[in-house]
Amino acid sequence: MAVSNVKNEWVVIEVVHEHNHELATPSKTYLLRSQRRVKEPQGAEISSLDAAGIASIDGYKYMTHQAGKLENSRRQAEIEADFNSSQMSQRLFVSTPMLKQASDMYTHAVFEIFEVEYKEHLMYNIKECSVDGTTYTYEVTREGSVRGRN
Repeated sequence: MAVSNVKNEWVVIEVVHEHNHELATPSKTYLLRSQRRVKEPQGAEISSLDAAGIASIDGYKYMTHQAGKLENSRRQAEIEADFNSSQMSQRLFVSTPMLKQASDMYTHAVFEIFEVEYKEHLMYNIKECSVDGTTYTYEVTREGSVRGRN
């Protein structure tokens, strides 16, 4: 992607789809190359390891090991949530085959997202308006909303 500043507004001027990728979620942005910076505490640690005569590769291995502990602690909460959801059944607001299947398959956190979407779609009404040969016309409205304009 190429951007240009036109009249103090950034504008995309070219997109090369082969070079594009999915955007990183906020929880993953620290993994992007552009976010890799040595912060002051890590810089001081590198300097002290160097001053102690520790080879760069050994210092790198040590810091990688320390960073792995942090990553593992981030993952641990997710693992615990997965385990806990596998040990108990989800509470269903209404017992339907679709919700039962989703509660068996998804973690508790993912099921909650699914359930919100499911409830949202229950608010829609479908009304057949007309039939013209093989063409059916329906009106879809959301419960409690004012009819929209054509």
